[in-house]
Amino acid sequence: MGRRAEASVSAIQSAIRGDIGSRLGATGEELEKRLAALESLRKAWEAARDDERPALRARHEEVRAQAERLQWNLVVQREAMGLERHHDVYAFYPLPPRLGA
Repeated sequence: MGRRAEASVSAIQSAIRGDIGSRLGATGEELEKRLAALESLRKAWEAARDDERPALRARHEEVRAQAERLQWNLVVQREAMGLERHHDVYAFYPLPPRLGA
């Protein structure tokens, strides 16, 4: 491969890494928002009357599923960057237990 072609490939690879890195950051931010919402829902559930808890539990499950998907997306994006160990994702962004569990 010639110098010009190598430079083009390098530029493309750099752009791809930048895009993936940017997406990782955005996914992490979205996951943090979901985790904060889950904490708020947990607090509301703890303070709620018995008749209010089913709706809060359902919403918590919905947001938890979104957070779980975002967590999985982070792992996939990291793998696309060549990172194979993901325990730090699960440690930094732990999913809370289900309500009433």
